[in-house]
Amino acid sequence: MFTLGEGKGLDKLGLSPGEVIGKSVFEVYGHNPGIMNNFNRALAGEDVLAIDEEAGFTYESRWTPIRGDDGEVIRVIAVSLDITERKRADEEIKKTFRRLKEAQRIAHIGAWELDLTDNKLVWSDEIYRIFEIEPGKFGASYEAFLDTVHPDDREAVDFAYTNSLKTKKPHAIDHRLLLPDGRVKYVRNQCETYYDGDTPVRSVGTVQD
Repeated sequence: MFTLGEGKGLDKLGLSPGEVIGKSVFEVYGHNPGIMNNFNRALAGEDVLAIDEEAGFTYESRWTPIRGDDGEVIRVIAVSLDITERKRADEEIKKTFRRLKEAQRIAHIGAWELDLTDNKLVWSDEIYRIFEIEPGKFGASYEAFLDTVHPDDREAVDFAYTNSLKTKKPHAIDHRLLLPDGRVKYVRNQCETYYDGDTPVRSVGTVQD
């Protein structure tokens, strides 16, 4: 039986504060298998954090079992936060990200970011396809990138990048890749760097096949 039912979230469910007091959880939520499953898990002694759907809204809920002196669960406290708008925003971000990945694939343009504080390089999926490298087999550093450049172009590529760091100007360079099987591929690499005062901290760019 409910002994407490308060909060703004009740409005969206067509309920008013205190309205569910005295009612069975089965009477109120028996139609919702997800909520009932979370309740039963909490009743069995599990602290449950879950995403619940009810009446067209999405809630992030925590179900906390409360034990009596003998250690048995005697009540469950559930606190829910309406995250409907957050979920919709997350879904829009995912859709935008999927569109961006598809656009990169069609245009054969990939994006990259180099964190200069720890020399960590992040590539988009399309760059891995252009370089024909499996993500797990790439060192994800500036030096690992240079190793993929054709030996005859490495000095020019390295100079173009390091010089751009000194001049604080974006740069672009066309160069060759030497693929593992000996094939040569031509790409255009563009880059812009961000600074903390005079210290370069992050470079971002694109690679186009």
